[in-house]
Amino acid sequence: MSMKSAFSLPNGGKPREKMNKLQKLLFEFRKEALERSRYKPFCNLLNTILEMMQQKPDPSEARLRSPRGGDDRLIFQRNDPKPILSQYVGIDSYLLANPTIRVPDVIGLTLRDALLTTDENTRAKASETTDRLEVWKGQAFNAALEEPKQATTFGKLRVGLELKRTDKAMELIPLDFSSELQEVLARNVIDSMTVSPEPSPEGSGEISNSKKRKSDSGANSASKRTKKSTRSKDKSGPSAARSDTFSNLAHEKDPDAKSPARKHPPNVQVAIYAAERLSSSITISHSLQLVIIDSTIWLWWFDRGGAIQSGGMNFIKNLPYLVVLLDILRRFDEHAWGVNRVFKKKAIDGMFDVELHGPQPELAKVTVTLDARKTPLYLHLFSRGTAAVPATSEDPCPISPNMKLSHYDMIAKIYHVDEQRENEIKILANVYEVASRTAEGAKHVRGHVPVLFAAGDWEDEYTVRVEKILKISRTQGKRLFRRLRVLLFQKLEPIYKLSGKEFMKAFRDCFCCHGVLWMNNIHHRDISENNLMFTRVNGGVVGVLNDFDLSIIHRDDRPLASERTGTIPFMSHDLLQAFNTGGNIPHVYDYDVESFVYVVLWISARYQDGKVINHDAYRVWTQTTIAPDLLGSAKRTSLSIPAPCTSSHEQHSNTILHLADEVAQCLDNALARKRYFKLHPNATANALPSHLIQESARAYFDRLSLVVNDIPSDYAEYFKKVDKIMEKYKAMDGLSLWCSQPGMSVTSQFVTF
Repeated sequence: MSMKSAFSLPNGGKPREKMNKLQKLLFEFRKEALERSRYKPFCNLLNTILEMMQQKPDPSEARLRSPRGGDDRLIFQRNDPKPILSQYVGIDSYLLANPTIRVPDVIGLTLRDALLTTDENTRAKASETTDRLEVWKGQAFNAALEEPKQATTFGKLRVGLELKRTDKAMELIPLDFSSELQEVLARNVIDSMTVSPEPSPEGSGEISNSKKRKSDSGANSASKRTKKSTRSKDKSGPSAARSDTFSNLAHEKDPDAKSPARKHPPNVQVAIYAAERLSSSITISHSLQLVIIDSTIWLWWFDRGGAIQSGGMNFIKNLPYLVVLLDILRRFDEHAWGVNRVFKKKAIDGMFDVELHGPQPELAKVTVTLDARKTPLYLHLFSRGTAAVPATSEDPCPISPNMKLSHYDMIAKIYHVDEQRENEIKILANVYEVASRTAEGAKHVRGHVPVLFAAGDWEDEYTVRVEKILKISRTQGKRLFRRLRVLLFQKLEPIYKLSGKEFMKAFRDCFCCHGVLWMNNIHHRDISENNLMFTRVNGGVVGVLNDFDLSIIHRDDRPLASERTGTIPFMSHDLLQAFNTGGNIPHVYDYDVESFVYVVLWISARYQDGKVINHDAYRVWTQTTIAPDLLGSAKRTSLSIPAPCTSSHEQHSNTILHLADEVAQCLDNALARKRYFKLHPNATANALPSHLIQESARAYFDRLSLVVNDIPSDYAEYFKKVDKIMEKYKAMDGLSLWCSQPGMSVTSQFVTF
């Protein structure tokens, strides 16, 4: 839309009349010295522009999407100091963090959601009024300008706005606004700015230095390194009351604040808001945020692949550009605001339909209903954002057409995969190929891997695609390509719910399945508490090695992959030691074995009959404030001095301790080899003492397989009974269909056992 059409008035009105009104609103905004005092005039300005555009016919020649009407109309309202509450799951799902409190200064909502932040009388009156434009005006110029009565949620948020003030005087309001935009780089403002302390309440004559940062949440806040002060060493003068960095002093005194808190710069704050938005629903694929510093505004686009920041626009000098921006935003549908089209809303809030395909196109298409109402989500930004959602379907089962999917308990794994990684569906096809063989070792895989019913991959407007469209793609460096992936699996349960012989049976199954796959060049590389699962077959417990999205298919003619993968609390000592060293080390079989031992130590010390009774056991493993190398050392110590087992795991504690001793000895031998070659730099591997020679992965697996089967007699009897049941396992017939998909299976020589 042109600048001229953006300011055209209905009924032959003069542009100067509109300018006068907007100039007055800019004056109201400009004269406010306090940041919080600017929220009201800023909302008034934005909503007035939206109202003016609603009063004139939409220009058809622009060929733009029609503006949203009715209860979908965009409205801007004050949010601070009302916190938006959200709760996400930490690494230890049984140690839930307190609800995270985030407070964007101003928020953009639909009218429907904005009314939910008002009192009951206002909502009742709005529901009785049929003229939705009048309802919008009533909200936009009354309740939206004051503190909200009720908190909204990040799932309903359309856009968050973070306002900041500096001690620099804003530009004078021009008589005629410029249509020539001069973009302002963020670093030119933030990096060079000095921030005045907010004045105390009028008449107090004091300067306030105690402030509560609205965006932080206590222990979850990260400290921000600030620039070295450039002040004089003599701090007795007036300048002592000033801050030389934006992040130290950025907000006026909160009357409810009881103690100072750490503060984030605005770009970090909006990134946190974006993370909350992306983590609020499985359907959100991107988030828009705005940063306003004095009279300059920047637009941020965030998704799981990266972030894009626009150039800054001074809306006092270039008000027409703000008008155009708002005209674009008021036309956004839900997809433009970040809701992925793949998920089709159902009548019940939080439930969606999605279409997936099985291994054979002629059988393939199935409609799956996802129930995300109680799905725990993790706070994330540039990540896969994995979620496991209960799923149902009435369609025929793609891998067993004589059955309906409704016969199974199912879960949908939803995540945003890095396209540079190997396709998990392809990896599973190779896993199924190994399991379908007749060789002896295949029995350790058959029935011990997840059952994939259907899958779907979709592209969306991730950062890289947007950069290409805008022609701002980087010419150097790796770019992160992501796509949405949904996999439909048979539901499994985590092995920490088991005790006694059932637990050890599931653990043994997962360990042996992992070993056979590794010897057949399928490297899992993410052994964790939540990836060792189980199911029941004819009443017997069967362990299932789950989650292959970080796995790789290794080729013998290539070196081992050297990227660091895994879940931090269960990551191996050497991988943790390698953090921040700048070097990559090959991910060897020993590292996954070590992770297995950390998992079994963790579960045996914390869980009693499937429930956590000892939260303190190994809690240090989850501390994100501990340096990785120190965490690795702490875990190494735990192998030699483990926490005591609960009564649910006492009977097999000797097996656990034996495994821990073997891993500790493996680490000691590795350290001794490093020392030997440091003392003898010209020595070859053949010169090593016999007890230090590197054991092959096959020999290590064979030896530890004997350990996991060194169990009490009643355990051995149970193992034998369930193993006999699994000899008749027939589900591989259907799963083998995935191997026939073009490009899915990589034929390799099967390693027998």
